[in-house]
Formats: sequence, structure tokens, C-alpha cells
Amino acid sequence: MSFSSFKNPATYHLLSYGTLLGSTLFQSFVSGIVAFRVLPRPQFSTLQKHTFPVYFTLQTLTPVVMLLTYPRGGAPSLLPFLSSSPMPQTATDNLSSWLHTTMFLTALLNWVYIGPKTTEVMGLRKHQETRDGKKSYDAGPHSKEMQALNKQFGILHGVSSLVNMVGLGAMIWEVQYRQLVSRAVTQRLHSPSLDDPTKTDVANKLAHPLKTWETQERSIARHKARIEAKMLDIPWTQFIRDVERATLEVHVLTQTRYEAPCGDRTKNQEASTTNEGVLYKLGGLKDMEEDKEWKKKDAAVYNMLKAFQGARCRD
Repeated sequence: MSFSSFKNPATYHLLSYGTLLGSTLFQSFVSGIVAFRVLPRPQFSTLQKHTFPVYFTLQTLTPVVMLLTYPRGGAPSLLPFLSSSPMPQTATDNLSSWLHTTMFLTALLNWVYIGPKTTEVMGLRKHQETRDGKKSYDAGPHSKEMQALNKQFGILHGVSSLVNMVGLGAMIWEVQYRQLVSRAVTQRLHSPSLDDPTKTDVANKLAHPLKTWETQERSIARHKARIEAKMLDIPWTQFIRDVERATLEVHVLTQTRYEAPCGDRTKNQEASTTNEGVLYKLGGLKDMEEDKEWKKKDAAVYNMLKAFQGARCRD
């Protein structure tokens, strides 16, 4: 078994992002709602009082880890002022810098100010309940002091929830653009040949129907990518540069390079060399034998994949 992935900072970037998004979704839409429904109000308040400091701390620290382990060169890629010789930012870097900052600041605001202030108001309400002889959530009428505290608590709780949702939006936006770039790389949506697929001559369509079908599908995907990039306010030219740059990068968890179309042997040379060096790196001879056995056993599937490869090689 290879542990090379654990030496790659990008691995911890993914783990941090997954932890941040997963914990936010769980706390916002599962844990808090279930606890509110099944626990008596005093126990629910006690649980939230002790849960939120840990939750806000996690939300604040994980964006910092994500920043330090950013795959495109670490923190200096997103914050150029940290480097004496900063590299030009791509659209991905620029967008990620804003989103990382948003995630961090929203969590920090909840951790440092809104959370403690809400806890303070909860304590004041507890004391006021003793004075009034009734709970803050009991039916009215309430004293003016309790009404003021309830109003203040409602405002703080609403602001905290809103800030939390802004941070969640940044988390989702972060992965949406990366997925778009990744999809464009694997489908080669940055290819200029997709600008006008109708120019393909009839003879070529008849000779290579599989290639024609693939080109049409990629053209549709390219059109959708244009729309998504526009929705994210990313200029198409910047998006294309990001995709071209991504084709030169290695995968995060399995260190293999994306390969260019088969006809472009010069661009493929470096990628092929990299990939050959890690072939079956996570396994051994047994994996190679299983691969050979699969090619024999499922020959129909294997031949179909080879046909698709042949169609792609005619680009």
C-alpha cells in the first residue's frame, strides 16, 4: 500500500473541506432540528450551549487548513501578498480566495461575537425566569425585561443562522466551480473544435459516426459549461485558461495526469511517463493479473471502451 497521498497537502485540503461542509450540513439541518424536537427545552438549551463553541471553532479552523493546503501552491496562491514573488492568480484562485475568506469570517464572527453574546443573553433570561416565576417560552404576558431579552435572543439567533447560511453558500460555491473545471478537463470542453461542430463534413460523419456522436455530446456539454460559468460570473476566457492549467496538474489522491487527445503525442509524453510510473502503485502483481482477467472476461465492455478510445484518437 502506498502512503504517497498522505504526503500531498491537497489530500488534507479535501479532508478539511469535507469536514467543514459535512459538519455544517449536519449541524444546520439534522442535529439541531432533531434535538429541538426530542429534547425538553432546558436540555436542548444546555446541549446547544456546549455544542456551538466547538462547532464554531471547527468552522473557523478548517478554512485556515484549507488555505494552507490549497492545491495550487498553498496560501500564497490565494493571498499573493504573502509571497515575495507572487504568481498571477487565475479565475479559480481569485474566486477561491474570496470564498475561503467568506467561510473564515462568517465562522469567526459566530465564534468570537454572536455565539458568546447569545450565550450571555440565555444566561440573563435564566435569571429573569427566576425573578418572574415563569419560563421565557411560556405563554404571555411576560415582563418588559423578559420581552426585551426574548427579542434580543431572537435577533442574535437569526443573525447567527443567516451568517451560517452565508458561509454554507460559500462552501457550495467553492466546489461547484471546481467540479465545472474538472468536467471540462475530462470532456476536453476547451477544445476550439467544439465552437462550431456543424462544420463537420457529411463524409466524415458517415465514416466516423461514433466520433460525430461524441462531438455533439461534448458540444452540448460545452454550451452548458458556458452557462454555468456565466452564472458564477467567470469570463469564458478565464475559464478556458483554468481548464488548460488543470490539464497539467495531477490528480489529488491518485497521482496520475490527465492525458491530451491521442493524436497530440507531444502533450501526452509527460503525462504518460507520469502515469506509467504509478501504474498499480496501490496494489501489486495480483492487481495486474485481475486487470488482464477482466479484459478477457468482459471482452465486450473492454472492446466498447477501446472503440471510444479510437474515436477520441481521431481528433
